[in-house]
Amino acid sequence: MNMKLEDLRNGDIAVVRDGQLAMVQGEVLFYDEGGFYFLDESFDDDLKNPSEKLDDIMRLYRGCDGCRINFDEFGDGFVPYESELIYERDPEWRRPTQEERDKRKAEEQARREQQEAEMKARMEKYRKESIRVMIQAFYGNRVITGTLPEQMDGLILGNPDGSVYFDKPVARTIVRIPGTDNLVLIYNRFQEEEMLRDNEQPLPEKFHPAKPLAVIPELGLELYSRCLVCRMNDEGKFESLEKEDLEKFIHYLAE
Repeated sequence: MNMKLEDLRNGDIAVVRDGQLAMVQGEVLFYDEGGFYFLDESFDDDLKNPSEKLDDIMRLYRGCDGCRINFDEFGDGFVPYESELIYERDPEWRRPTQEERDKRKAEEQARREQQEAEMKARMEKYRKESIRVMIQAFYGNRVITGTLPEQMDGLILGNPDGSVYFDKPVARTIVRIPGTDNLVLIYNRFQEEEMLRDNEQPLPEKFHPAKPLAVIPELGLELYSRCLVCRMNDEGKFESLEKEDLEKFIHYLAE
């Protein structure tokens, strides 16, 4: 019983892998428990949904001699007598019972609720603990953004979510802004060394030499790698920049 998308007809009822029933209406597959898919966008010619295996079509039924069949006539293990099985992917496959489907739905709902709770917790943590920093070479220069202190290393590596990958070593280097007690510039020593090595390589004529992202003449410091500025208190805890801080360090950062 080989079937292709083009063989489907209005009124055909499919049983998908997760046990739901679905009816073909034109170019759309409508599910008995709500929702739909556009057939030509969501299914391949083997009646599989590449993005969601649980929606693979396992069986297809068609009304006999022009009879129309509907969802209500199907039950667990029961098929209307006026219908004909026109496609079966796997004769050994058993349709999940309603109890099994309800259990799966409950488990999926519990997972979604847990994910939502975890997301809310992360958002609340970010709201309470995030700090404002100014960062270079991050969607431009002199960019004000928020970050969690523990994610600053990942941010300096260029990852908006603050993640640090194993293949990117981290050596956080902290430099105090001259003339201030609580402002610091932070960069990754390994990343800076990598940039300096790259700058030593000969460049084609059409390329210009790299310009430093931060220059602090009082310290003899030039940085070519991504760096950021924030506050650091006497206990070594990082804090948000304040508006009055900008004039104390902005001239050290490239525009």
